[in-house]
Amino acid sequence: MIHRYSNLLEEILKIVKSVKDDEEFKFNYDEFRKQFLLEGSCSPNNLEAIQYIEYGKYPMTVAGEYVRDDYGFKVKDKNVSLTDIFVDVIECNDEVIKSIQKNFPELTEKETEAALRCIAILLCSMECNQFLEVTEKVKADKPILFD
Repeated sequence: MIHRYSNLLEEILKIVKSVKDDEEFKFNYDEFRKQFLLEGSCSPNNLEAIQYIEYGKYPMTVAGEYVRDDYGFKVKDKNVSLTDIFVDVIECNDEVIKSIQKNFPELTEKETEAALRCIAILLCSMECNQFLEVTEKVKADKPILFD
């Protein structure tokens, strides 16, 4: 029989559902922290890291222009999403790809890039947003995360 010792995924789904259904978020930090640590471990690094992360609302901008409000995992008390940080790392840092390929030499560059892109999209799947209007810079039929 297969077991899971954490309900982190269920806790994330509960948070996302509350934003989507109620247009507000109900973030139980203590429960999220508990499930996060059960999923990972109670290592000193994880205990420190979780102190800096929360699920909340932040403004989404493109080229410095406000587009809409998003809800997602972000740096606590800051308007910086984890998705934006991750996308910036993979789009601006060839060293990340080189490091992954060094640790997983069986992966091609295309496979490495595909894996990173999928991780970014998985992060996006935990976000909720409200489109306020479509500007010339952001078309409704074109994703704005990646080109």
